[in-house]
Amino acid sequence: MHDFLRMVLNMLGSGIGLALIAIGMGALALFIIFVIYKKKKKDKKFPWKKAFVILLLVGYFAVLLYATLLRMGGVGFRGSNFHLFRAWREAWNNYSLQNWLNILLNVAMFMPLGFLLPCIIKQFQKWYLMFATGFATSLCIEIIQYTTGRGLFDVDDLFANTIGVMLGYCVIQFLVFVLKKDSRKKCIRYVVFPTVFAAVLIGIFVKYQVQEYGNLPEAPVMTANVKGIEWNLECELSRNEKTVPTYSIVPYRKEDADAFAEEFAQMMGVEFPDASYYDSSAIYQNHSTGDFLYVKYFDRSYEHTVGDVDFLLSDIEVDEACIREMLKPYKIEIPEGAEFAYEGNGRHKVTVRMVENGDALIDGTIVCYVKEGEQLQKLNNYLTTYSTYSEVVIISEEAAYQQLCSGRFYGSDWIEHSKPDIISISSCELEYRVDTKGFYQPVYVFEASMDGSDTGTIVIPAMK
Repeated sequence: MHDFLRMVLNMLGSGIGLALIAIGMGALALFIIFVIYKKKKKDKKFPWKKAFVILLLVGYFAVLLYATLLRMGGVGFRGSNFHLFRAWREAWNNYSLQNWLNILLNVAMFMPLGFLLPCIIKQFQKWYLMFATGFATSLCIEIIQYTTGRGLFDVDDLFANTIGVMLGYCVIQFLVFVLKKDSRKKCIRYVVFPTVFAAVLIGIFVKYQVQEYGNLPEAPVMTANVKGIEWNLECELSRNEKTVPTYSIVPYRKEDADAFAEEFAQMMGVEFPDASYYDSSAIYQNHSTGDFLYVKYFDRSYEHTVGDVDFLLSDIEVDEACIREMLKPYKIEIPEGAEFAYEGNGRHKVTVRMVENGDALIDGTIVCYVKEGEQLQKLNNYLTTYSTYSEVVIISEEAAYQQLCSGRFYGSDWIEHSKPDIISISSCELEYRVDTKGFYQPVYVFEASMDGSDTGTIVIPAMK
């Protein structure tokens, strides 16, 4: 089972315990009401069906409060997102099960409210009252999360929750009108909204399947407010579009990662009895020995920790020949022309910059952590070999810079938080990034600094 789904089920299991307590207290209150009701209205039948639905609603609210407020400790984290559909764009760019489930769970979490409330109070059979109630309930939760530091105030959650309420409302109204034989024609109106919502989701998934290339996780998800910022360009940019190659690699599937881990364990003489699986990676562990293997599906890169990690590595520097010798058991061959650098605390970095090997491209880095006795403590192998796939036309450097200046790039929220006066661009390089289908796409990487400090990189997708 996917670890995210396991976490959700565990959360629901804990919430159900609270729901049972709430239902028990509600049942006791209903019993008292029943006794009083029978004394005053002996001849009238007690509305047991409505009472049962009320108990369900009480239990639902208990689970909802636990999931949104009580399960999180008072971490004091306070943040907000006022960019509508940001979560949807992030899910699209990463195209991971966890991101999509997070959105759909926010939808599903509020469906019971739209389903149960109209069954109890007749006035909520009007769509606009149900819409307002669902929106207000979600808004209250978002405000409480923000003020108590138990989560983000997120307009995407507000949007998804309101959709969930209306989907639940449409379901119950559809069932009511279907059961009334003389009103079956009216039930069609309650099919429209769920159908449109389902069509949008299906359209998203179909579009991804039919498109040639995958999505870039570093593609923009929002447009930041850059008004008042002065952009200082310190390098020359080309105004010409050009044609460049793209490269591909067949990503690992779960079973491929398992096979690699098994082969790796035999090669290194270790065992990995425990495994955890995520959307884009798998983790193999031996808790007894401390051996750890982290495998990424998209580019087949991996990280290996040898035994228990010693975080206080000595300041040991070894030469290139020693690094090459250490990598032999891993069957890693470093091409000529690679850059070797020592970064302190036993950390050695090998950088390979787009070395062509026939029709293949070798690119990436290897990071080695060396301890006493010139032994390898940890290896991060981000070196990947890609095959030439096709050629594409890319936008010009000038066009990429204009997109950057508009505030549309990945991570642009740091501009809104930092609010710099001047952003300086010192260089622009064409590099490659792996997408969600294993293609190596061209991107422009700008070196940037804010107000003369905090130098970093900004990535702009280059494909048209």
